[in-house]
Amino acid sequence: MAGPSITLFRYRNNYEGSRRLHTHTYTYRSILIEGEMKHWDANGSEETAVVLRPGSYWRQPGGELHADHCMTEHCLALVIFEGEVDADFRGSPLTAREEAQ
Repeated sequence: MAGPSITLFRYRNNYEGSRRLHTHTYTYRSILIEGEMKHWDANGSEETAVVLRPGSYWRQPGGELHADHCMTEHCLALVIFEGEVDADFRGSPLTAREEAQ
């Protein structure tokens, strides 16, 4: 697909996928609509990330490692990518939780 992609992402609290560091090819902008989330980059951590509440906005540059976690039962975010939606977990270290399993 060429051009921007707009989507609603609905996360559940127990969704582990986005909690791992990953990248996207294209930069995206996101606005949290429901729930509370944390978003951090490779230099941060879930423990130190700021709690985002409805109305919070963040911009994630393409190609940069980052992760997210929905802290409530569910979260809903409007996400606008500058191109197609993708995710790449290659080279992403496992979390301590994944290593313990």
